[in-house]
This record gives sequence, C-alpha cells and structure tokens, in this order.
Amino acid sequence: MRAANGADPDVGPAIVVVSGTNRTGSRTLGVARQVADLYRTLGAEVRLLDLAELPPALFRPDAYGEKPEAFRPFAEAVLAADGLVVVTPEYNGGFPGVLKYFIDMLKFPESFEERPVCFIGLAAGMWGALRPVEQLAQVFAYRNAHLFPGRVFIPRIGSQVDPTGAGAPISRSRSARERSEHLPERRTPVRHGGGTYPSRQSALSRRRSPARCRSGDRRSGAPPTPVTPPE
Repeated sequence: MRAANGADPDVGPAIVVVSGTNRTGSRTLGVARQVADLYRTLGAEVRLLDLAELPPALFRPDAYGEKPEAFRPFAEAVLAADGLVVVTPEYNGGFPGVLKYFIDMLKFPESFEERPVCFIGLAAGMWGALRPVEQLAQVFAYRNAHLFPGRVFIPRIGSQVDPTGAGAPISRSRSARERSEHLPERRTPVRHGGGTYPSRQSALSRRRSPARCRSGDRRSGAPPTPVTPPE
C-alpha cells in the first residue's frame, strides 16, 4: 500500500538513470547500465532511460505544443522519480543536443523542481566531461533542482569501456559508490505556504563533506578534480 504522498514505504527510492545520448552503441549507455545495477544492489527501484529509444515523433516541430503519446513513459518516469542520475558524454565541448532537447520536452516546472539530481561525465580526454557536467549543472539549477555537489568524471573512457559496454569504471570508482550510497529518502508531505507538497530534501541533496566532494568549491572557485578509477 502506498502512503498518502504516493510513496511505497516497503520499497526503496525511485531512481531514474538517464543515458544522455542517442548514439547507437554508446559507451554512455554502458556506464548508465552499470550505474543502474549499482543502485539496484542498494535496494532502489531503478528506471533506465535510453535517449536512443525516444519516439521519432518527438522530433517533429509540432511536438513542442503536443507531445506524442509514445513520450509519456519517459515524462512520467521523471515525474515519479525521487532522484535523477544523468550520465553524459562530451561532444564538441558540451553535452549532446538530444539531451537538451529531452530536457526541453519535459513538463515545466514540475519535472525538476526540488528534485535531487547528480551527474556522471565521461569523455575520451583527460577531464572526463568536466565542461558538459558544468553546463548541465547550470541548466538544472535554473530549473530549481537540488544539485548533488559531488560529480563523477570518467576520463579516457575508450580504454575503460568497450563499444559493447563491457568494463567496470563505476564499480571500481570509490567516488561513484559514495554518491550512490546517498540515496534520496522517500518523499514525505511537508507544509509549505498554503498547501502540502512532497519534500525531496534528502541525503542526495543535503550531504556535503570535503572528503566526499571532488568537484571543488563553488564559493572559492577551486577547480574540479577528475575521478580516475584505479587500474
């Protein structure tokens, strides 16, 4: 039985993992699958969204006004999530255009308002998609999401994950394991203004420990440090 706020007290939090490219056979999808498996071992309900499976009708110009019915499962998965994990590659110094389009197609403002979000970047270069992750953080901050301060950067992805997705950079990354262990708690109703709203304040958005955050300090402008999984 679900609680009054729609949460099931007998199951773990609902986590949506977004594979942030529609490229066929992407290493991003391989990493996203590893992340999803890691959350499942921690008792979470996990939904993996592969942007390669977005319906073609979503890319028609009139989709801005009326979304195709085939897009509903994607939108509803985000709305039902207690937390999001966005896995992004680096394309030409930024995150993929299809990922921005996916964000633009989701309901405003409720899709990301006060929803915990964390990021994993991967790239062929040494910085592990630092720039795309910082760009995504700006977009999600604009949407009033709760941004988890620790980010995971996986450099030189070609040597760690093959085109079939084989490889284990997530399971070997202490940083990734620490992020996943801070699962969001199931939402509980809280009074806010004149009504009752679900609270998404959680470990995913609250914790900030210098030992666990390698993304630098925004206040001081300290640069991020890429997380390199051990050999």
